[in-house]
This record gives sequence, structure tokens and C-alpha cells, in this order.
Amino acid sequence: MILALGPNSVSQRPTTENLTSMTKGVAYGIIAAGTWAAFSVAARVGIDSGLNAWDLTAIRFIVAGFVLLPVMIRRGVYDLGGIGWGRGAVLAIGAGPLFSLLYTYGLSVTPFAHGPVISPSVVTIGTIGLAAVLLGERPSMVRILGVLIVITGLVLVAGSRSDGAGIGQLSVLDLVFVVSGLLWASYTINLRRWKLDPLGATAAVAVISMLVMLPAYAATANVAKLVAAPGAVAIQAFMQGILAAVIAVIAFNNAVKHLGPSKAGLFPSLVPMLAVLLGIPVLGEWPNGAQTFGIILATIGLVLAIGLFDRGRN
Repeated sequence: MILALGPNSVSQRPTTENLTSMTKGVAYGIIAAGTWAAFSVAARVGIDSGLNAWDLTAIRFIVAGFVLLPVMIRRGVYDLGGIGWGRGAVLAIGAGPLFSLLYTYGLSVTPFAHGPVISPSVVTIGTIGLAAVLLGERPSMVRILGVLIVITGLVLVAGSRSDGAGIGQLSVLDLVFVVSGLLWASYTINLRRWKLDPLGATAAVAVISMLVMLPAYAATANVAKLVAAPGAVAIQAFMQGILAAVIAVIAFNNAVKHLGPSKAGLFPSLVPMLAVLLGIPVLGEWPNGAQTFGIILATIGLVLAIGLFDRGRN
């Protein structure tokens, strides 16, 4: 049986495995981006209903922490499921309450288009840069071109809204999106650097964040406001705590596992485009010509940036 395996079958097997892994990674990335798009729309709805960044962040991680606590208990709380409390704390800094507070606060003080443009772009560029410096990943020229095309499409989508208003004048407040993007980029790199299990990493961030947010929010929460809006709180508990903090993060972690950080880091750039498409059935808003072209352009760029046309490269 061993002699029957010729050189062609040996050389083709890694290629098939790579394609299968890439297919899984792309699927996970799309799931993460789609879920985050829904979360972004829901976050703005929550802000408009009277909740603030502190409320949304607390709801997100308290719910997610309780949902994933059984996973952590089963894996062992002593060493945080094998990840270690030190590494878990670093992960939580990148993808925990600080990230959520900065991004959600930015949505409340800047035009809505700013967040989905700036933060995903910083995630994409930051992840590729950090992967090159820390992990030695060198993207090909085709992939670099793809990243530039993605960002161009991104700006067209979020910078040319249906109401005719552009992205608007940038201000110092937009720095919160830059910092939030860099935080998520660092989280992405550490996932790969430490070769962490997707579910375990998600549970570690959720549990640590819950331990931080639960006492802090209990001491500061406006209970009357929460009681007065049970529907809004329930919606945010599902959208923030289940979809955004659990399902989307597990999907994204799996994308990092199968594609690597620099490729997986491109999928946050799909969020504003998917949010525009989501706005058709939810908000009744159709994309204009520039947005439609931007969606097409960014899709082409993503295909190039993922590395589907790179030969002989991982």
C-alpha cells in the first residue's frame, strides 16, 4: 500500500488539505462578519433606545460570561482551561470590555459611518503588519493589492450613504476606533502566536470580562433605566451577549485557526458592507450606486487578499 502511493498523490494531499482548511476559514470568517454586522446595527438601535456604551458592554460580557462559564468549569478554572490567567488577561485586553467600550462609545459620539470604516480598516492593516513583524508572515503583492482594493471598497460603502452624506469630517474622537482596531488586531495575533483553541479562547475572554464587569456594573448601573426598557435589554442581551461575544468570536477564532491572522483579519472589513445589505430588509434602505460598486470591489479584493490566487504559498 505504501509503494502504491506515487509522488503525485503525496504532493497533492497538502494542497487538498489547504483548500479544505481555506474553505472552512472563509466560511467561519463570513459568519463572524455577518454576525458583527447585525451586532453593529443592534448596538446603534440600543444607543438610540437610551442605553449607553457602559450598559451595552456590561450586557455583552455578563451574558457571555455566564453562557461560557460551564465550558470553563469543565476545562478547569485553576489554569483557565489550559490557557493560563496571564494569557487570558492579555486576550481580554484585546477583545474584552476595553475594546467594546471604545467602539460602542465611538458609535454614540460620531457619525455612524465612521466606526465601520475606521476600526475594520485598522484591524486589517494592523493584523497584517503585526503578523509580518511578530510571526514572519510576508504577504504577496497580490494579497497587498487585494487589501488596498478591500479598503477602497470599504470607503465607498461607508463613505457614500444613501442620504447623500459622506463619512463627514474626522475628529479626535475617531481615535477611539483606531485604538479599538489595534486592540482587536493584537488579539488576533495572540490567538495564532499561542495556537489557542477557538472555544477555549472565547470562554477565557468572556469569563475574565464577566468577572471585571459584574461588580463594576452592579455598583454603577441605573436599575430604573433597565427596568423601564426590558425589551431593549433583552434584545441587546441576545445580540451582544450571544451573537457578538460568543458566536461571532468563536467563528472568528476558527477563521484565524484555518487561515492565519493576516487573512482572517480581513473579514472585519466586510462588516459595513454586510450592514448595508442588512439595512435593506431591516431598515428599508437600499444601497446607492457607489455603495453597490464598493461591495463588488471589496468582494474582489477579499478574494485576492485571502490568497486564493497565490501559488506555492500558505
